[in-house]
Amino acid sequence: MIIDLNTCVAGQYLRTVHGNLLIYVGRRGVGAPYNHEIKFADGRGSGTRLDDGHVFSTNRMECDEDVLEILPVGWEKENVTKEGVEVRIGQVWLDLDKRMPGRRVQVMRFGNGTFAGKVRIRTLSLDGVLSSQERWLAVSRMHRHSTGFKLSPS
Repeated sequence: MIIDLNTCVAGQYLRTVHGNLLIYVGRRGVGAPYNHEIKFADGRGSGTRLDDGHVFSTNRMECDEDVLEILPVGWEKENVTKEGVEVRIGQVWLDLDKRMPGRRVQVMRFGNGTFAGKVRIRTLSLDGVLSSQERWLAVSRMHRHSTGFKLSPS
């Protein structure tokens, strides 16, 4: 796939070769060797990229990841949490509601149409067995809050 960051608009999301999300900030001054400014969606760093999305460096750091894909404008509204975490099918999330201690849910599929911005989930038992009942969960609730969710580390 050919990447051309000249086609991006400020705020557009990009995916790196390691699956991390970047946000396109904008174009730098004319003649700059690294023409495009980016930042990580989760806030852990920023940097610059060449027109083709690559980092040219002999001393690569963790934030030096080449761009693999330019995501469509508006994509983030449905698939990314307030904290910049990309929601994916198969992920396990921990319920932070104190009324549901230890509850874990797994993302089964994404909604569309009137269910855009929501995911279909199933509850996971402590031994990892999925319940047969599916429920809708708004991606906007999937963040660290007293009644929210956080991505499970495992």
